[in-house]
Amino acid sequence: MTDWEARLEYARLLSNLHRYEEALTQLNKLLKEKPDSSLVLIEVAKIYYYEGKNIEALQILEKLPAKDVDNKTKLLMADINLALKKYPIAESLYRKQLENEPTDDLTKFKLAELLSWEKRYEESIQLYREILASRPEDIQIRRKYAMVLFGWVKRKLQPKSLKNFIG
Repeated sequence: MTDWEARLEYARLLSNLHRYEEALTQLNKLLKEKPDSSLVLIEVAKIYYYEGKNIEALQILEKLPAKDVDNKTKLLMADINLALKKYPIAESLYRKQLENEPTDDLTKFKLAELLSWEKRYEESIQLYREILASRPEDIQIRRKYAMVLFGWVKRKLQPKSLKNFIG
């Protein structure tokens, strides 16, 4: 392992420990040596995302050469777009990920959440059912699923019927 690679791993460790300023210091040192390093720029974007600097994070990622944007980076871009409430872009990226990795329950969950926020309950419900088929004991998923079902029922029933339904 080279010194440069060791410093990159050290920066990642600092980031995982939520020591973002220290991690950015290490990453900036790496960028002085290799200013166009996509590996380092992706790490910087992650830290910005963790700090809630979503616009800055997305700007970095959008400037990367297409060849350097792997599936993990595309998912990061989807998460950032979701945080920025750019739902159509996030949805598209999540769906592309699911085309490549149909069993990715975390991405299914994020997409199901997004769809429920847009009141696209039927699509969201279908994704929750798929997730629960592979994780039947996951209480958190069951709770989220129940909330979406409630939203769907609320939307389907007339206000009077809903009052009778709830009690």
